[in-house]
Amino acid sequence: REGPHTGEALLGLADCRCDLGDLEGALEAAQQLLALQPASPEANILVAELLLGAGHGAEMAEPYLSRATEAVEERRGGGLNPTNDGNDAPSLQLRVLCARAEAALEREDHSGALSAAASAVRLDACMPRALI
Repeated sequence: REGPHTGEALLGLADCRCDLGDLEGALEAAQQLLALQPASPEANILVAELLLGAGHGAEMAEPYLSRATEAVEERRGGGLNPTNDGNDAPSLQLRVLCARAEAALEREDHSGALSAAASAVRLDACMPRALI
């Protein structure tokens, strides 16, 4: 059943399951969220992050990273560059860059990982996730 708060509930469920270490359960909730909101950058990046975290591989995460990147670019009105335009695009952009770095490391693409990580640090050097 779909109600006005279904997406928020699924996001909360995914976060709770992730916090409890149940990455597969979190992934299931995130995929349900994605089914409700297929164009959502939040849902796409969450699925990508959980796929990577659960060890499903960079290849499985890549389509979600691509959709998240496209959605963030639409919100920003252009490419992934380090400026803040007053919406949630910079934080989503940071998550995309960190996930791209993680995926590149898994593929042993060290230059790609370094490039994505450097972009994340330029975006927000105070964000601990950007430094990991």
